[in-house]
Amino acid sequence: RLRHQGIGPGQGLAIRAHRAAQALEARGRQTTIQWAPGHHGIEGNERADQAAKRAAAKTLRGGPSELSIAYINRARTEAIRARKQQWLTRALGHRTLDAQRAYRAQPGWKPDPVAAAAPKKIASRYYQLKTGHAAIGTYLQKIQVRDSEACQGCQAPKESVYHLLFECREWRKQRRALYRALTKARVALPTMAEDHPEGRLLGDPKATKAILQFLADTTVGCPLGEAARAAERTRKDDEWGLAALEEAEREGEG
Repeated sequence: RLRHQGIGPGQGLAIRAHRAAQALEARGRQTTIQWAPGHHGIEGNERADQAAKRAAAKTLRGGPSELSIAYINRARTEAIRARKQQWLTRALGHRTLDAQRAYRAQPGWKPDPVAAAAPKKIASRYYQLKTGHAAIGTYLQKIQVRDSEACQGCQAPKESVYHLLFECREWRKQRRALYRALTKARVALPTMAEDHPEGRLLGDPKATKAILQFLADTTVGCPLGEAARAAERTRKDDEWGLAALEEAEREGEG
């Protein structure tokens, strides 16, 4: 590694070693790099180990005098990832309880390439279901577009994401196709004992294709009439940034 100062692990140390050698040579001293085979029993290496332990025990002040390009790039990537996760967690936390159950931000959240490649109208409904802003009973009643959150398809008392995906009689045929697609993708089907399986499915990239097809085969989350226009106005006024999430998914920025 000391033969060059190129990008890679130990770049900063290699630069420092070369500068130290140049300083010695400028004073008329010759430098030689000698490889030592292992540590045990070799006095110089034993002393080096002890010095390294003492240095590691000291409190760091400031940073290294030279930072490698690899270190800087890694630090930048980690900082960006942390900021994205903080933004998503904070944004999703502003939703209603039902919406929070419908989708939970996963650790290490990354853009979903399947959703990003879907037709915009289908992808928009998918994102709206995930974020609690879909044109369904629970959301429309919350923003006072409907007087009731009852299901428009089967008249069940609550038209929630859970109900539309797993219960509504209006979409029995399409639900069977959804379950077949989930099984093919090796995604566990919901069970009676599972709390809020919609959150698990909407957070699992392996389930995205099946859910998008279900939306394409149904009108779940489709805005209709004046309710649609009112819901759309409310969504546009919402401060939490749904549009930013969609754009980030499509551009691969996360």
